[in-house]
Amino acid sequence: MKPIARFESINIHEIAVSMNKRADEIGDTVDSMLKAGANVVIAAQKDSAVRHRHVDTGDMLKSIKATRPKRKDYSSSIDIYPQGKDRKGIRNADKAFILNYGCSSIPGSRWVQEANENCGDSVNAAMYEVMHAAQKGGADG
Repeated sequence: MKPIARFESINIHEIAVSMNKRADEIGDTVDSMLKAGANVVIAAQKDSAVRHRHVDTGDMLKSIKATRPKRKDYSSSIDIYPQGKDRKGIRNADKAFILNYGCSSIPGSRWVQEANENCGDSVNAAMYEVMHAAQKGGADG
């Protein structure tokens, strides 16, 4: 009895290698997009902190940074927050939290939300520029 259909693969290994290479390129582009967007958010958060007069020694302001991009399954992410401790040993993220949300003796100013909401269009534009450059480079090269 003859088979009804026959599937034969030629050079399947090369195809798989090519697909994996393209996936790595896409992942690198996504990481670059996240970094570009993060730079906009960092600038917006620093501006907001200054505007709300949340600068004493400048330790918290200088510590607003992005983490390295993290990849998990089919998604990538990056975190932006005040990192480390100030010269008194107080975590900068704790100070930012209290200044943002407040406590019994300090009203919250919502400076982080304000910054994040106001820079959304700029973040999208920065990320789009990176994506567009990667696509243009991929088409030409």
